Amino acid sequence: MDDILHWLKSQIGSIWLLSLAMLAGGVHYINKVRRNKHLFFSWSELIGELLSAGLVGIATIYLCRAVELNTAWTGFLVAIAGHISSRLLFILDTRTEQVITMAIRKWFK
Repeated sequence: MDDILHWLKSQIGSIWLLSLAMLAGGVHYINKVRRNKHLFFSWSELIGELLSAGLVGIATIYLCRAVELNTAWTGFLVAIAGHISSRLLFILDTRTEQVITMAIRKWFK
């Protein structure tokens, strides 16, 4: 039991940052629905936005720790990444597909 409590205490910063990313993703979705009169609120879309923001937030936390950024910069970058998570994932997906397609064409000439 003490091990679990110790682990939770050591992860509280990451949990806070993950919550920040997901909150930013939720704000992005609500703003998107408000701006576009043709979109209606959808719980499944909101959950998808929260999950993608969480995924990008976790990746951003690890990236910031790898380059040894302080907590303030990490929080800032996690919030921004959570807010643009769906766009960021689309860009990464498109770029990865382009790189893989070029590699396959090169290998099978």
